[in-house]
Amino acid sequence: MKVETVETLIEKIERICFDNGVTVSEVLKKAGVSPQVFEDWKKFTTEPSFPTLMQMCKALGIELSALFCDGQPKYTPSQQNILDLWRELSEAEKCALYKYISAMKKS
Repeated sequence: MKVETVETLIEKIERICFDNGVTVSEVLKKAGVSPQVFEDWKKFTTEPSFPTLMQMCKALGIELSALFCDGQPKYTPSQQNILDLWRELSEAEKCALYKYISAMKKS
C-alpha cells in the first residue's frame, strides 16, 4: 500500500471518529485492534490488513468503501443534527441513549 494511502486511511478514521463523537481508542478497542498497531500504521512500520480495516469499519459503523471514497461523508440535515447533539452528550448520557435506542430496535 502506498504511504499516501495509509496516511489518508488514518486521517479518515480519525475524522470519522471525531464526527461521530468517539475516540480512536474507543473504536480500536471495539474493533479488537491494539493501539500499538494503529501507531505502527502512523509510523509506516506496518500496513493495515484488509481484515483489520473491516474490523475498524464495523466498529465505526461504516462500509469499507467510506475509507476509500473522496470527500466528506454526506449527511442529511437531520443526521447532522443528531451527530451534533450526540457530541454534546456526556458518556453516561450516550450510554443511556444507546440502551434506549437498542431497546426500541428490539421491540
